[in-house]
Amino acid sequence: MEYREKDFLEADPRRLNSREIDFGFSWYWIGRQYRVAYYVASEEIVAICQGQDIFEVIGTVSPERVRAQMEGWDTAHNRLDRNSLDWVRRRVGSN
Repeated sequence: MEYREKDFLEADPRRLNSREIDFGFSWYWIGRQYRVAYYVASEEIVAICQGQDIFEVIGTVSPERVRAQMEGWDTAHNRLDRNSLDWVRRRVGSN
């Protein structure tokens, strides 16, 4: 599901002050660049479109499983492949 930043934060108050685990700034989807982060409080993997104010909740993962689900991200994220964000979607699953 996609949100604007304000709507994203208001939709789940846990997100507002959540600690984030960063999974890189160089993810791409159809010519757009994304940052991917894990919101610890809401247990969500989120893609944030750089310069577009679009937040996409890719899926939920327990804190115990997030590192295993994202294993290999450091290699996958830097590819200049125009659809590298699909790697995250396949690993985490879409809600």
